[in-house]
Amino acid sequence: MRLLKICEVYYTMITLTGCVRFTFYAVLAAACLYLTSEGAATCYECNSRDDKSCKPESIDGLNERRCRSGEMACAVAKHEPPGNTSNHQYVRYCDRECKKYNTTYHTEGGTRKHCVLCCSKDLCNNMTVDPCNPSKAGRLRYETFTIALLGVPVVISSYFVVVLFIVLFMDVLVIEGLIKCHFCNSREGPCSTDTLQGTVPQTCTRWFNQCSLYRMVLPNGTTAQVVRGCDRDCRPVMKWTLGRYQKTSHCKFCCDSDLCNTHVADPCSKSSTSVACNILWLFVLVSLGLCAN
Repeated sequence: MRLLKICEVYYTMITLTGCVRFTFYAVLAAACLYLTSEGAATCYECNSRDDKSCKPESIDGLNERRCRSGEMACAVAKHEPPGNTSNHQYVRYCDRECKKYNTTYHTEGGTRKHCVLCCSKDLCNNMTVDPCNPSKAGRLRYETFTIALLGVPVVISSYFVVVLFIVLFMDVLVIEGLIKCHFCNSREGPCSTDTLQGTVPQTCTRWFNQCSLYRMVLPNGTTAQVVRGCDRDCRPVMKWTLGRYQKTSHCKFCCDSDLCNTHVADPCSKSSTSVACNILWLFVLVSLGLCAN
């Protein structure tokens, strides 16, 4: 949303004529179309358990697959169970949401890793890096690409300094309130869904305007991690799974007021979703009753 605001400010700040104006409009339209793109619909697909050519360092011989409806992201994942590297599994696939993980957890048999890289463009899961040890160079974020694209007409306009200042410092103009949340992480100290013991109130950084309670559950039902802290773009109750063969469950409560992540409940329980639905229905019924009166 911030970048769409940049498009609007950018449009109102610049008035060009003739060929320069045509160039500006063409580049601006391309940038806005890029921003509003829905994501990827075609991805590379392979599984190293069935296909020996499926490996991090190469995409030679891989199949392209049209994703199913609703699968808007491409991803690469690596599973590293305890033991030698011959047990490692590498997968390229379609996914509904872009979730990036680099998770290490311990089992009775040893240390196990599950790492995912994802993206939202056609055939973008062509990364030739190990998801558990990605390159520091990385890929340019689409915001960086868009700002660079918008900068082309600025170079040839008389408003270069003014517009460049707006693009670079737009984040300073759009200020969101800072809230406080309870913080704890079970991998660093006491942290539980049953109590607030061990939590520390802290102020969130900019753009993080929600508090959350998160729990990750291993396939055998044991808790791998519990976290309380700041969040963003989060629905009241979120649940998802990761992994095609040994699925880990991920659950989260979210709220948007100071120190509101005081939930003493399991976000992975079935009742958590029903409670949120019941609250929503109660709000609708009360609203209808007020309208009827």
